[in-house]
Amino acid sequence: MPHFVQTPSCNLLRDVMRYLLDVGPNSICQDSCKGRKATNGKCCKKHFLTPKEFGELQLGWRHWAGTVMLAEAGALTLPHFDKWGLGTHISCLEGEIGFAWLSQPTDEQLVSVLQKPDEVEGRWLFKVLRPGDALYMSPGTPHLVFRLPHGKQTLGLAGHVVRRCDFERWVQLLTLEAEKGEEHDETFADVMRGLATGMEHMVSKVAGEQGTTEQYGGKKQVTKIKKALENFKKLTTEQPVGLRLALSCPGQVKAIITQNGNAYVEGLGEVWAPIRDLWQSENGTSEREIKPRTKFQYTAGVPEEDLKLIDPMAYHLDYLTNIQGPANEERQLDLFHDYRTNLALYAKFQAYFRSSKVLILAIWGRGDPFFIPAGAEAYKKHSPDAVVKLLDAGHFARETKRWEVASEVKEFLGTVRL
Repeated sequence: MPHFVQTPSCNLLRDVMRYLLDVGPNSICQDSCKGRKATNGKCCKKHFLTPKEFGELQLGWRHWAGTVMLAEAGALTLPHFDKWGLGTHISCLEGEIGFAWLSQPTDEQLVSVLQKPDEVEGRWLFKVLRPGDALYMSPGTPHLVFRLPHGKQTLGLAGHVVRRCDFERWVQLLTLEAEKGEEHDETFADVMRGLATGMEHMVSKVAGEQGTTEQYGGKKQVTKIKKALENFKKLTTEQPVGLRLALSCPGQVKAIITQNGNAYVEGLGEVWAPIRDLWQSENGTSEREIKPRTKFQYTAGVPEEDLKLIDPMAYHLDYLTNIQGPANEERQLDLFHDYRTNLALYAKFQAYFRSSKVLILAIWGRGDPFFIPAGAEAYKKHSPDAVVKLLDAGHFARETKRWEVASEVKEFLGTVRL
């Protein structure tokens, strides 16, 4: 490891991993733990990590601590920034290793690196490392590695660190990777939840030890880290319940029946526009001027002749229980703000539809202004055999078309081998 990354200021990743991996058997949430039933197989509140999460973090730490880079002449990588939002140091031992990196990347460029790495535009800088040379790239630096086509075999050593001053950036990059990255497997979720646990410990430790906040940029910066970590933790824990169960236990799901349950961006109607503005904010007051409209949710898009079928008590009770009063309104706005975490999971859901070939019935109220019919039709992109049924109804289709819904569900279940 180069001397310039051996200072205490570069030890944040090491400290997080020491905390996570220095645990005893009593801290591991075993498969037999009764608390895991309440969390759908995830770690319970009493314990620390599941055995699988602990194992994945051990493997990750071995790789992050140091790896050998061996390549033949002409080898080339696509633009990328190193996974898990880590900083990277590389030392050249043999041959000539070429690097190109993107100077001051924008958020749009980072998303492009994650989703379309062969189409990344920007101002690229170049450097050739020769034996004895070393470099460091801060977290989130898009780069590519190349070897000359007529050169020699190259040998290098690489490893990962996170500087304390990069704590907020580390959390932001993990959040970006979870939200915008391509398909993720269960290992990704295990490592993400583990890292979130370790980061939370470090933040609480900083808050509890006098004089340590300056190592992270001061009290204001620590407050920013806490806020970024709160958003990241939501991504590691919050998902729509039914699809979360399907992702957790894919082999045990025979079929999915969804009534206006969206899993595609094209299914979001225009009424989401002010809520999208809220997603782009930090949940501040200026963006929170959204008034939940309870009756509208029940009646919008419903044919006039069917409005009499909606029991007024439904939306009155909904309003009195969940909307009335400043505290309830704030909770609803928090839920609107947090809904963006569901969109971050759409790619995972879609990959699951394609790989599992699970049977799907998407039955939709065609007048729903929140989740429009395009969201129902989109299921066929990853599940060509999906059954899509559009009814003359609104968001709560069963309020006015319960018998039609029941009939379609009964017919669909006749094709499922239970």
